[in-house]
Amino acid sequence: MAWRVARRRGIAGGLVVGGVTGAAVAGISAKRQYEKMATAKAQQEQISQAQAQAAQATQAAQAAQQQAAQAAQQQQGSGQGKKDIYQELEKLAGLKQQGIITEEEFQQMKSRLLSSA
Repeated sequence: MAWRVARRRGIAGGLVVGGVTGAAVAGISAKRQYEKMATAKAQQEQISQAQAQAAQATQAAQAAQQQAAQAAQQQQGSGQGKKDIYQELEKLAGLKQQGIITEEEFQQMKSRLLSSA
């Protein structure tokens, strides 16, 4: 009979120790799972920040391309304007040589052309 009581106490003690061990293992498992979730959340935030930075870089690149295109158009336009002024001056010089306009008229027209450039 004493043998049965000792065995029952051993089984009961084993259940208590097993229950505590099981609870401890479950607690460790829950802690690891929480840490994994926290790490995943931090990684997701880093990904979101990188995507936002990439979007900003894309917008900046597009703005720079637009500015470069505008500058190129302005340079082409100003180059064309210089050619037009040069051609007009040649026409005026031709008119002066032919005697159609006077030196004074030529100088006045030349001044207007150069001041508008």
